[in-house]
Amino acid sequence: MGLSKVRNMLEEMNKSYRRGSQHSGSSGVSSFSTQQSDNFDSEDKLFKLPSDAKMLRRARDVHTSIDFMALEAGPEHSGQGGPWQRVETSNRFVVFRRQVTVHADGNQLPGLEVMCAGRLDASLEEVASILRPTSEADFAGITQGLYPKSFVFGSLDRDVPCSGVPEEEPQSNNHEPAENPGVKACEYSEVSSSDSRGPVKVVDDDTSHSHAPLLVDFLAASLTNAPVGGADRVAVLAVVRTLLQHNEASDDSEYDDSYNDDDDGDEGFDCNQQNDNMALVELGTYLSDETLLPELADCVLANAERRTYHIDLPDDPATSVPSSVIPSHDSDRLEMIKDNGLLQLAYQLAPLKSIPDSFDNACDVRDLELLCQLAVRATGCSEAFVTVMGVKHNHILAATHPAFCHAAVPRQQTMCQHTILTSKPFVASHPEADVRFHQIEAVKLLRIRYYVGFPVTVKFDDNNSSSEMPVGTLCCIDSNARSELTRSQYATMKRLTDAASRLIQLKGRQVQQQLDPKLVSKPDFPMAA
Repeated sequence: MGLSKVRNMLEEMNKSYRRGSQHSGSSGVSSFSTQQSDNFDSEDKLFKLPSDAKMLRRARDVHTSIDFMALEAGPEHSGQGGPWQRVETSNRFVVFRRQVTVHADGNQLPGLEVMCAGRLDASLEEVASILRPTSEADFAGITQGLYPKSFVFGSLDRDVPCSGVPEEEPQSNNHEPAENPGVKACEYSEVSSSDSRGPVKVVDDDTSHSHAPLLVDFLAASLTNAPVGGADRVAVLAVVRTLLQHNEASDDSEYDDSYNDDDDGDEGFDCNQQNDNMALVELGTYLSDETLLPELADCVLANAERRTYHIDLPDDPATSVPSSVIPSHDSDRLEMIKDNGLLQLAYQLAPLKSIPDSFDNACDVRDLELLCQLAVRATGCSEAFVTVMGVKHNHILAATHPAFCHAAVPRQQTMCQHTILTSKPFVASHPEADVRFHQIEAVKLLRIRYYVGFPVTVKFDDNNSSSEMPVGTLCCIDSNARSELTRSQYATMKRLTDAASRLIQLKGRQVQQQLDPKLVSKPDFPMAA
């Protein structure tokens, strides 16, 4: 059943309850205060979920009340006039029903039980795995298989253990509704089964489509249009060289041995141009090589299973965003940002105060802007950004849209704050229907329906092993929702993010040298930019 139908049903139930409460009582006219009370009471009754202890007790009561020995022969053999009546037959299954009496609040109410009997060619373990999924991925896969056309998306609410459940505590009449008001405040009108079926995931590519030529053609056109010896040409070559460094075979290539930034003569120009063209061809081969793509099982997303952190919802989730999600390693992350000059770089390019009239004297980010252009072509999104997450703001270093350049966005107003929690990519489909994002200003103003963020990381030694610390993001947004990322898109975005990491660390050291000329640049990265 679609979410819109569920919401309509609940609204009709609320209306029916209110109509009934208005006709009951001594007065035919309800005041504003009594109408509010009726609404709260109806929502309380509608949305209060039973505790684990009550659910387990209900299951055990049902189990003890059923005569399984009598059912073994089949309901149809219970004799004429028996309690079970055949309703319909579908393939090898028969649906039965019977009238029962339900006890509720000391009253006996008429009820109806439905039973399906038939033959199922499966083991008990297989049936249990279908009827009792234990993870979000299992639930989504099973539900999608059972209801391929009508399943939109769902969530595994809880797993009630059969032992160790505490006794149910007595509840007062003033308990809060179990449904989170933030869930009701979200917008679900655009959510459909075609673009939100199951959790976000990485899938195999369509063999007939490759985005590698789009990237190479864009770089080739940028190189052709860039003036010889100009900053634009240097930026393109810096991006090409940085991307090729991920290809181990390119370390000893003719391009790397013969390329020289300082060779500006006419005689050397033809040689350099030939080497530049060779580098583009080599990059196209590298990006198109399917043997270099990671295995599908290795393309892991941070939110594929479930959210692993708590959300501190505001008092009014219909108008405010949740508080910032601060990871336990954030102090170490901020220290690493400062040590690498990235915080100074962020304040220079996206200052919090005293915004200058011009950024001509700031660090050149044309290479980062090129990475953003490549990212939108790789993902098919409309906009892309390179950011550094500071203490309370996300500093946008480069963007495809000039209006976002040099902006410092409050941390709680970003989806990137969730990307830097781990070193894995983060994908959000339909953020307008997510309690974490639906009140973010950019989501509302830009109608963001899809977000994919890859953490920009800095490597460090942790107990004699190499680890990565997220310091920022390379992220893309789009107004068209989707819940899939292809394997080649995953690999390309990872390569672009690694290139962004190298380039911003190089720029961070350049900013440190500007502030303190005594610092010597470390030889970890080539000075191509």
